[in-house]
Amino acid sequence: MLSLNWMRMTMAENVTPFMPKTENAKGFLRLIKEYSQLDIIDKSIVGILTSELTTKKFEWSQRIHDHVTKMVNIVAKLQFMEMEVNESFLV
Repeated sequence: MLSLNWMRMTMAENVTPFMPKTENAKGFLRLIKEYSQLDIIDKSIVGILTSELTTKKFEWSQRIHDHVTKMVNIVAKLQFMEMEVNESFLV
């Protein structure tokens, strides 16, 4: 149960609500593998993340550190999905 909770905690925030509810870690990993192999879902997520990355603007009401962290997290998610993101794009 501890490993299952740890896996859920380390997942990206935008993916967590769509993850299946299971009672054991082995079943959870099996379902994750099935979901990750769906090209339609991957393309949809890539489109959403790319759109968010290109349209997100800095809001002066937040700290700049929070904004940069969010942008870096989006890039990390895209790179995990084997999308190439040029780091100079973020500057």
